[in-house]
Amino acid sequence: MSDEDMKKKEAAAGGRDPVKREETLIRLEDIYKIYQTGEETVNAIDGITLSIEKGEFAAIVGQSGSGKSTCMNIIGCLDVPTKGRYFLGGRDVSHMKDDELAVIRNQMLGFIFQQYNLIPKLTVLENVELPMIYKGVKEKERREYAVQMLEKVGIAQTKFRMPKQRSGGQQQRVSIARALAGKPSVILADEPTGALDSRTGTEVLELLKRLNQEGNTIVLITHDMGIARQARRIIRIADGKVVEDMRNDPGPAPEPAGTAGAWKKGRADIEEGRKDP
Repeated sequence: MSDEDMKKKEAAAGGRDPVKREETLIRLEDIYKIYQTGEETVNAIDGITLSIEKGEFAAIVGQSGSGKSTCMNIIGCLDVPTKGRYFLGGRDVSHMKDDELAVIRNQMLGFIFQQYNLIPKLTVLENVELPMIYKGVKEKERREYAVQMLEKVGIAQTKFRMPKQRSGGQQQRVSIARALAGKPSVILADEPTGALDSRTGTEVLELLKRLNQEGNTIVLITHDMGIARQARRIIRIADGKVVEDMRNDPGPAPEPAGTAGAWKKGRADIEEGRKDP
């Protein structure tokens, strides 16, 4: 398939004007991920072509087995496609080796996980510093920037605490601060509200929306269409294919009564009466 044909295909699928390659941050070109299980061949990803531009907030949504997690792994340079080409920031990363992919992840990607993936033996501040340690940032600079990122997500006062001393919502905020600390080109959020109650989940979604409004590119992976509708673009996957790609006007996320503005400060901190030093 020619580049021009792929642009036309994207425009028809998503109702968008074709974009130039240099305007595109993520571009998947006819991507397949094929697994062989005994005599059975499984196309986890079955010919996906899509692009995501800098500054977008896109949700990839699909039920279990749809291929959304495999798609996320390829976008996040955690896996490579069997066939097809993947450009990240204009660079073809389709068939890089593991050590090359690790460098790309460190340079360009920030991850937010459902179970937070914080290191329990490190403080909140030390967890946020990790991406900068891998990049060789000097201690004073990285510590100051880590504090700034914790301030951005509203929990700087917890910086010397251990992750297990924090609520689930606070731990996810630490995860978001850690993702931001590496100054990534793309933030990948994998079911970021899955382990949270609905009210705390709403606060996290509002935080992600605010970060996107500040210019961060966010790709959200979820099985929940209600969560996906908080993004500005919804890409629905089924049977390894993109079956719907549409623009969306999310508006404000529904907020429980009596909590207006609490997400900015960290609801759990407020309820605890700011016991932390």
